[in-house]
Amino acid sequence: MLTEWAEKGTPKQRDYLHGVFVAEHESRRQELLKAALLPAMKVLTGFDYSNVRFPEDY
Repeated sequence: MLTEWAEKGTPKQRDYLHGVFVAEHESRRQELLKAALLPAMKVLTGFDYSNVRFPEDY
């Protein structure tokens, strides 16, 4: 049924269908990533290095 609608639909209807599929795909992707419990990516941008001290002979 969706194939027929995509083939016979107007360009505006096809754009709408594409938008629905893209939104659904992104939603599922986010859910799967959350369910995978992957460790969060950590970066050091914005880290305050002013309190970091290195040994004299480093």
